[in-house]
This record gives sequence, structure tokens and C-alpha cells, in this order.
Amino acid sequence: MIEGVWGEQPSPIVAQTLRKAIQGARSLRDVYANVERAWLSADREDERSAAAALARRLRPMLHHCLMGEGSLPMGRLVIDESPVEREEARAAFNLTALHALYQAALRGLWRGIVAIDEADRLGDSAILNRICDELRKYGVSVWAAGHSLARIARKLADAKYQLYFATTDPDTLKLVDPDGRVLPLLLPGQALLRVRGWGSRVVAVPELPPRGFQPRPPLPLDLVAAEHGVDEADLAAAFSRRACEALRRFLQGAAGREDLRLLRELGLSEGSRLTKLGEACLELCREAGV
Repeated sequence: MIEGVWGEQPSPIVAQTLRKAIQGARSLRDVYANVERAWLSADREDERSAAAALARRLRPMLHHCLMGEGSLPMGRLVIDESPVEREEARAAFNLTALHALYQAALRGLWRGIVAIDEADRLGDSAILNRICDELRKYGVSVWAAGHSLARIARKLADAKYQLYFATTDPDTLKLVDPDGRVLPLLLPGQALLRVRGWGSRVVAVPELPPRGFQPRPPLPLDLVAAEHGVDEADLAAAFSRRACEALRRFLQGAAGREDLRLLRELGLSEGSRLTKLGEACLELCREAGV
């Protein structure tokens, strides 16, 4: 996923610096702190340059983890994996995301629909079959789209509701339409609907107009820090959902003892007023919509 965000593979020395920074780190924030330490303490110029380049690349990614732990997003969320070039990296991320949804659903923290495009790229594995089989027990539906049944996970291929559009893929025909009397002859807007336990029939599928998706821009961490004259790393360390909520109650005059203690420990307040760091953190909270 790091390669996907950057759009390219890191150079060998940058990759080595990243591997060292990841060792012992518990979060992306820890990785960034390790990179900064390497930047300041490296003896060789090429090592310092690699650490500086890595810090510059990690910084735009850092704002996603600053919010701390929270619930999974509600509403529509689209994850574009096109920047990730390697199939192994995509498969690893997809399995990680599905496992996170499974764990949240298992604890009753999330319900919804997971739509997977090009599901045949995931392959057929025991962990994937188990996740897909058990998600439905906890109020999560999986919608999967692919080009062939050859590599579709067994549990996905055995979904109760199946739609097949016009295709000449031999693996799909072998399992669904061995005589080739239906699938190769379907017209645009037609599909073969199969419902487990009810049989199959050709149905009309209305075409919906495409809708664009605009991801939210990254938080302007560096701009806000420069505007208020505070250190970017200090602002990153202080910013969190909990800090934003405490700042909001502080401005409303409704801050409790825990809020005041938190703001004081983070250096966001002094007595009855906010510090420069507190004002910067407050602006970042507003930018994040917290």
C-alpha cells in the first residue's frame, strides 16, 4: 500500500531505511518518529538523504492515523487500488481489509455491504472462504464482481444470488452454461440470474449512470503548523479525535477535569487560554471535520 500511495517502488536505500523504521513500531506515527531520528542521527550523507526523502513521503500518509482508534466508516467508502501495481500487494491489502471488517462485525461494531471488484484476483484461499462464509452471520453482505469463476473463492462462487452477463470464458461456461446456449447469446442489459434453491432465468438489468467519487484531501498538517509557528511533529503528536473533542468543550466552557488534564499534558492550553499549539490543533480539527 505504501507503493500504491507513492506511485513507485522506493530505492534500495530508502526501502532499507523504511524496514529499520518499521522494526519495533506499533503505528505509522512510530515509524515516522523513527525515520526522523534516523534523519537527525545518521552519519552518512546518503542515509540522511534517504531518511529525509522517506519522511517527506510518509508525511501525507500520517494524517490518516492521527485520528486514533475509532469506528469503521459509515456510508459509502470507495478504496481505489489502481495505484498498487503488484498483485500480491493488492491481495494482501484486500485480505487485511476483509479481516478487519470480520473482526468488527464479530464484535457487533459494524454492519453493511462489502463490494469487491475483480474478485477473481483474490484467488481461492481458506482464510478468504472462512471470512466470506462467516460475514453473513453478523449482518455483513459481500457483493463480488469478476471476469471468471476460475479463481473466485469457493464461498463467493456459492453465493445465494448470482448474476452472469454475456461471456465466453471457458471456466465460467463449464460451471454455469456447459452447452453455451445462454451466456454467449446475452444482449447488453441482460443477465442470467441464478438463485440457489430457486433455479435460474434471464432478466433485464437497468443501466445506472456512473457517479464520480471525490476522496477527501489530506489534512494540511504542514501548512497549519507553519501558519501558527509550531513544530509539525509536535502538532502531529498532539492531534487526535479525543484532543479535538476536549478542545471543543474547552471553547464552550464545558471542559471537564479529564479534558483540562489532557489539554495541559499535550501543551494545548495554559490556564484559561489556548497555546499556539492548541490553536493550530483546533484549526486542524476543523479541517478534519471533527
